Amino acid sequence: MKPLTLFFCLISFNAFNQTLYGDWTASCKDQRLDSSTMTFCNVCDYYLHDNMMDMHSFEMQFSPCNLWIIHKEKTYNLNFKFDDASSTLSFDFKKRNETFTVKFDGSDHIILIDDYNNIIDLNRRLN
Repeated sequence: MKPLTLFFCLISFNAFNQTLYGDWTASCKDQRLDSSTMTFCNVCDYYLHDNMMDMHSFEMQFSPCNLWIIHKEKTYNLNFKFDDASSTLSFDFKKRNETFTVKFDGSDHIILIDDYNNIIDLNRRLN
């Protein structure tokens, strides 16, 4: 990381980043549209096999400047932005912009909700 980029990154390390900083276990909550259809966000870790779908929990790690999304098969290193005014977290994931409204539910539990009301439930990992 370039020194100037690191400088601006550390300056922007606000209260939100301090709350989110660290390791989280993420689980996706599927949203049933009808008896045979469900939806979930693009960030979720899922596998299709034999016309069945398995949803796996995954890890999210926040540092002052980066977000790591750790799926069973692959790790993604991403830049993220947080808008204090709207309490939204955004980042690019698999060539798509992902934006979530952030709901703080204590220091060890956070709920992320996307524009389609899909939910990622974050629980702080205690090492």
